[in-house]
Amino acid sequence: MSETLKTLIESLLMIGAITAGLIWYAVVVGRREHRETQSSAASPAPWVRPVSNTATGRAREIQDPDEHLGHCGAE
Repeated sequence: MSETLKTLIESLLMIGAITAGLIWYAVVVGRREHRETQSSAASPAPWVRPVSNTATGRAREIQDPDEHLGHCGAE
């Protein structure tokens, strides 16, 4: 086998190995995110803060405006 063909096959194998590693990592991260979204979907209803209206004296509920941002471990 010529040296050029050996180099070509070796290069393709290295590109394939790197690609397989990146795909494996993406699958692992995707599964982790899927589990997190399923566990958060089973959580109770979002927190709602009661706010009183000074003009009418009636209380109304306002949802958390940052609810769609998610929560990190520091909260």
